[in-house]
Amino acid sequence: MSAPVGKFPMPNVLGMGLETASGIIASQGLVLGGVKQAPSDETAGLVLIQYPEEGMPVADGDSVHLIVAVPVVAVDSQP
Repeated sequence: MSAPVGKFPMPNVLGMGLETASGIIASQGLVLGGVKQAPSDETAGLVLIQYPEEGMPVADGDSVHLIVAVPVVAVDSQP
């Protein structure tokens, strides 16, 4: 599937650290939008979800939103 004129496929940043992903996003002329956190067993700071997803058509200046891993906090159930 080819992207419309002026657009290009969104690069994959899943599994990358936030700093690396941010650099790739910026190098493509995209803007880092919201970054949210989600508890995960993955290494803290790794990108778990990106939107737009890999391969979706994007253009210079489009925002990319990420969800990154944070450690799961164990809750002590004892009083």
